[in-house]
Amino acid sequence: MKATLLHTCVSPGGGQALSITSVPGHAYAFDTQYSDRQEGKKYGGYGDGVIPPNGTQVTPWVVAPSTPLGPAVVYIEVVSKTGAYAHTTLNFQVAASC
Repeated sequence: MKATLLHTCVSPGGGQALSITSVPGHAYAFDTQYSDRQEGKKYGGYGDGVIPPNGTQVTPWVVAPSTPLGPAVVYIEVVSKTGAYAHTTLNFQVAASC
């Protein structure tokens, strides 16, 4: 699995995107934790699904305007049909100006 973020810094109300490259058909899930310990369901940055036939899943989201400034961590996991899994984390900053 390879995962990357589009931006290393995002202002509240701005866009972010996660790209996951893995074996087609494997399941993926991700969730972002923000500086106030709230997660992607509140401020943006969560999802799950299946890696498409081209092997790369790109998921964009908008960081909510109410998101607090500070570090954010995206937790990512990919699971095969046999139950083998890989996980990683990626970091970005939420800042008033990037």
